[in-house]
Amino acid sequence: MTAQTTVVQQCMKKLLLILPLLALPLLAGPVEDNIATLKSTKQCPGCDLHGADLKHANLTGANLYSADLRGANLTGANLMRANLREANLTRADLTRADLTLADLTRADLTRADLLRANLTGAIWMDGRICAAESIGVCK
Repeated sequence: MTAQTTVVQQCMKKLLLILPLLALPLLAGPVEDNIATLKSTKQCPGCDLHGADLKHANLTGANLYSADLRGANLTGANLMRANLREANLTRADLTRADLTLADLTRADLTRADLLRANLTGAIWMDGRICAAESIGVCK
C-alpha cells in the first residue's frame, strides 16, 4: 500500500463515522415536528403525537382536537382549557396534569393514568362537568 492509499482509507473511515450523525436531523420524524409546532403555536388538531414526551409542557388553551396522544407522557403538563375533544389518550400518563376546564368530550382515556390530575370544571368524555376538587377522577 502506498502512503496516499492509506490516507484515503483513513479519510473514508472518518467519513463513514460522521455521515450517520449528519443524517440525525432528517430522522426526527413527524412526531417531533408536531411537538415543536404544538409548543410554539398551541395548535395541533389531528396531530400524531403518540409516545410524545410532553412532561411539564405548558399547553394552556392548546387545540388538540382529535390528536393521537397514545402513550404520551403528559406528567405535570398544564392543559388548562385545552381542547382534547375526541383525542386518543390511550395509555397516556396524565399524572399531576392540570386539566382544569379542559374539554375531554368523546376522548379515549382507556388505561390513561390520571393519578392526581386536576379535572376541576373539565368536560368529561360523556359531556358532564367535573365538580370542584375532582382529583384523579371526575366527580
